[in-house]
Amino acid sequence: MLTAIILTPEETPQRELLAFLRSVPGLELICSPLNISEGTLPLCLPAADLLIWDIPAHDYADWSILKDTKSQFPTARCLALVSSPRQIERAMAYGAERALLAGFSTIEFFEALQDMGLIKDRLSGYR
Repeated sequence: MLTAIILTPEETPQRELLAFLRSVPGLELICSPLNISEGTLPLCLPAADLLIWDIPAHDYADWSILKDTKSQFPTARCLALVSSPRQIERAMAYGAERALLAGFSTIEFFEALQDMGLIKDRLSGYR
């Protein structure tokens, strides 16, 4: 089982994203903006294998959140979901191991998890 947290500066994550993540076999969302408060995030982070940072399309996101989270929990893997190639570069500079452009495919998602060492390959499942 792979545990994940969705981080987003938006009040609620996109329904499509939540539906997609909930459909991934073996992936458990342990915290999301729907069930998390600022005080419970530090409790969830150590238990998470994967941080999914859903970066808004507008380019005034607080990128320091990613950097601060990575410095506090350096073993957590971070996958940034971005809207532009420019945001890919910024996400990687601030500590994301991988970034996927909006509209990514299921195969791209699994390849990102594989690249981060979270799964063996798309077909054999989680580590």
